[in-house]
Amino acid sequence: MFLEQELFFRTPLSAQTLIPWVTEGSQGYMLGQRPWTDAHSAEVASRKDVDAEWIVIVHLHAKSDPWTVDFRLVRMARAICEYAGSATLKLDDPVLDPQSLVSGILSAIREKTDAKELPIPSPYDVPRGKGFYPYLMSLEGLLTLKTAKRAGGIESLHSPRDIIDRVLGLAVDCPSNIAARLLLIQTARAMKEIAPTIVSEYESRLERLERECPLEQSTQGS
Repeated sequence: MFLEQELFFRTPLSAQTLIPWVTEGSQGYMLGQRPWTDAHSAEVASRKDVDAEWIVIVHLHAKSDPWTVDFRLVRMARAICEYAGSATLKLDDPVLDPQSLVSGILSAIREKTDAKELPIPSPYDVPRGKGFYPYLMSLEGLLTLKTAKRAGGIESLHSPRDIIDRVLGLAVDCPSNIAARLLLIQTARAMKEIAPTIVSEYESRLERLERECPLEQSTQGS
């Protein structure tokens, strides 16, 4: 999801994220120890009626710190990999630059598609350093809420308030970051669809954040 966001802001390309989902028994995300092959990934994407020329296969090695992320850029029609690279992610790095995680794959995508590099508006830059991991976890939380209906509603979630607590804490720690604030708003809206009573518990804290840490007027209009 972070890569899709970076593509949206940093290139004129459109992208969408495909996430494997277990449809039988206990529904939820499908986790695998091995990355999908290029051919299998292209075949699955074609089944989903994805109108795309390229797919990016992402595989995360998260058993030890630092994490390693593998990227493969595959031409969908022939299932041929035309770029393979990896990046490391040290979650406790106080000066972590999130863009370093995806710079290689973004460069490869721009090279293969002749897409121009667009400067990201500074208010939309994601939190850096130790704020990046909570941002990633909050993105996952938003995805979890959006898929909760398929998995059985609010009852399928373990500690749903933790999702709100995490993204609210991120917004408080990064009060001028519009990416964090937008993520908070989206999360609250998604939670309200399946558990409006939980959102009501946070109304006073959300109002206090907006009152004490309002975004600059120019940023609000972005």
